Amino acid sequence: MGLRDKAKKSLEEEVKDEIVVEEEPQPEPVEDIICPKCNLSNNGDAAMCFSCGHNLKEEYVPEEASEAEPEIEEEVPEEPGIDISAQLIEKVEETQPEILEAIEDEPIPEPEKSPVPAMPDISEIQKSIDKMKDLEKSEKDLKDKLAEAEKARDSNADKVKKLEKSLEKLEELEIALAGYYKQGKAMAQVYIDDGADAGNKKMGAFDDAAAALENSLYPFVKQQIDELNTAMVDLDKSMD
Repeated sequence: MGLRDKAKKSLEEEVKDEIVVEEEPQPEPVEDIICPKCNLSNNGDAAMCFSCGHNLKEEYVPEEASEAEPEIEEEVPEEPGIDISAQLIEKVEETQPEILEAIEDEPIPEPEKSPVPAMPDISEIQKSIDKMKDLEKSEKDLKDKLAEAEKARDSNADKVKKLEKSLEKLEELEIALAGYYKQGKAMAQVYIDDGADAGNKKMGAFDDAAAALENSLYPFVKQQIDELNTAMVDLDKSMD
């Protein structure tokens, strides 16, 4: 509460204590009403004549009267009001003029202004958008590289499986070659020790060992040639 409000409140309290409220005038007693028709005196608050029953609230017009007299409206005096503001100013001017001077000299505080928000920097916003685009592109590139790595992994896994099968085939070839060598050596020794007839008898076992070696070797060689051809085709496609 400022000095102006405090002074005003203090003076209002002082003036209210000293202001004398005028009492409203009491209504005067109503005089008796003379009936205009029969001239009987009736009480002032009577509504109709006690003798002839004439309505005393209406003006009586005799039959012989040609024109009615105009009614005269009584002016009702207005009740005096109390102007507290005027009395308050007069009281202050008489008793404490320095309060009015202090109130007039007191500066009226200006309303606080809301701070205006700063406009965003368009260039900074554009930089943020560009960074987001770069991040999205980097994320896409990373996903593509991961997909390529998974593809290479699967391809290498297939190659490892093929290599394992090739190793198994080589073991079979090694076993077949060992049997072929054993049967050929034994047959040659019989030819040396016992002659041609005895050696010819060993020819059947040697032929079986040769057939087993051939059955294992030829598919293996064909498989290696096919894989080599496939690799060459893939290499040509990658160079296009």
